[in-house]
Amino acid sequence: MKSIYALIFATTLSINAFAEGNDIENKFQVGLNYSHDLGFTEKGVFGFLVGYQWSEKSLVQVTGTNFSTTEVEPGRTLGGFVLDADYHRFFIKTGLVRPYGIIGANMMAIKEKIEGGQHSFDGSAVDFGINLGIGIDFRIANRFSIAPEVKISAADHTGSFIRTGATAAVFF
Repeated sequence: MKSIYALIFATTLSINAFAEGNDIENKFQVGLNYSHDLGFTEKGVFGFLVGYQWSEKSLVQVTGTNFSTTEVEPGRTLGGFVLDADYHRFFIKTGLVRPYGIIGANMMAIKEKIEGGQHSFDGSAVDFGINLGIGIDFRIANRFSIAPEVKISAADHTGSFIRTGATAAVFF
């Protein structure tokens, strides 16, 4: 239930400041992101983001999220850091609602501990994978918008999982 409230809170705070009018020229982006990784951790977490938009239809965004150590099942804990580099391609150049596709790469630094029996394990790994997803940019004022998104992250060691999230960012 707490993660639902956190998602509502993050979505409400998901503000992107855009260029006035319809002409977007080389805008930098800084802010926060909220992420909930279904199947990886039960808790949603906040992280940072930086981005660069060079046209009305193209944005590159890098996000970093730190997952505190969480017991995902009895005797097994996971924690770590995820760094994403994603390209957002807007399907519509201008307007109040702009859906976009996401393609990118991720790097996960995972710390895993398994206790019990003769198969105890305590170690860490770095895993690389891909991201595919969709998002919608809702413009709520001339310079502000809300952008929730859903993406699938796939990697060799950690497998595939669905990630939901939203961003709070400012362009300048």
